[in-house]
Amino acid sequence: MFVGHPNSGKIGYEMTLKPLEDQFTMVYYDSRGTGKSEAPKKLEDYNIDHLSKEIDLLRKKSGADKIWLFGHSDQSAVALHFAVEHPQIVSGLILTGTSFIGDMDETIKRRKDSENKRKTESEWFSQVVEDWEYMYVNKNRYRQKWKKLSCCAYKMVDL
Repeated sequence: MFVGHPNSGKIGYEMTLKPLEDQFTMVYYDSRGTGKSEAPKKLEDYNIDHLSKEIDLLRKKSGADKIWLFGHSDQSAVALHFAVEHPQIVSGLILTGTSFIGDMDETIKRRKDSENKRKTESEWFSQVVEDWEYMYVNKNRYRQKWKKLSCCAYKMVDL
């Protein structure tokens, strides 16, 4: 099973995925530009196609015909991409913290649709979204009758 992460490196996985070592030969790797891996020469080389190619090069170097992939967060997108590109050499996937990968407009639309649905179901959430929008539009972290507790948590107070 290949385990990497394009942002944080491999050390956290080496410590937390020990139980999988009973079932798999684990290959923890530093993705390009993380940990002990050297950075690409061009910024354009930080892309999903290059990350996928590197996994295949690592697979070939290890001598494995088929592999499992573990992906968390951003790496889940890399693992899914690799599996779609190379279904004949992927035995399986374990994915955690996954999310839909799309463009920014799709992400914003999904968030808005989700917020609008939750606003109809929860008076509390409706108020939170209204306050977020007020703070964004007015560039103000405070609102009348609301007292700041933290960057994202607010409590109703009598003023």
